[in-house]
Amino acid sequence: MEEKISSFVWKDVEGVKALSLAGSRAVGCETSRSDWDFFGITDELYDYERESDLNDQLSSRFEADVRFRAICHAALLGGSPKGVLCKYIPLRVLLRSFPEWKHLRGESFRLDDFSIEVASDQDAVRFHKGRLKQYFEKARTDALPFPFADYVKSIFLWIGARQALRGHEMTMSYVDIAVRADEQEKLARLCLQYREGSDVPKSELLEALQDTLGW
Repeated sequence: MEEKISSFVWKDVEGVKALSLAGSRAVGCETSRSDWDFFGITDELYDYERESDLNDQLSSRFEADVRFRAICHAALLGGSPKGVLCKYIPLRVLLRSFPEWKHLRGESFRLDDFSIEVASDQDAVRFHKGRLKQYFEKARTDALPFPFADYVKSIFLWIGARQALRGHEMTMSYVDIAVRADEQEKLARLCLQYREGSDVPKSELLEALQDTLGW
């Protein structure tokens, strides 16, 4: 599936300079609920306006939850951010996971090829916690502007950033994050069960989040 999707994107989407697989599938800890997260570093030929249509096409064509998100190369060099992705996460936070992306096609970039300073552990904790609080009520009322699974990802990223503050290695492996969770043990366990396809009620997961954060 990875080869088929990446081949289609590379051949049919104009303006992609580099294509990578990210998230749990990139680090080999995918579950039955894992989507396919592809990031493309793009040039001025890429059409950001049709990204939503492109993702609908990808999901339909491959009968899976497939998402392609463009990252403007000029923005990585200090220019203005563009696209859907930058509405939800700053590039300096996103790039924390860059070393774990699986390069598939095109140019092979390194972090030091970019002008953006990667967010610190403390900045990442602050951002993810703020994002969780910002969308908490919408998560409870099924009014999120993105899948609930992405909200669960944000919980893992917040826990993982807290762990990095304590000296753990930054990782996108949700299993590793759950295993080494301490004060967030119940929350991490519920999130992992949800990602693995268990019938965990959203209300129980959100209540554990609320208890953990003291809201």
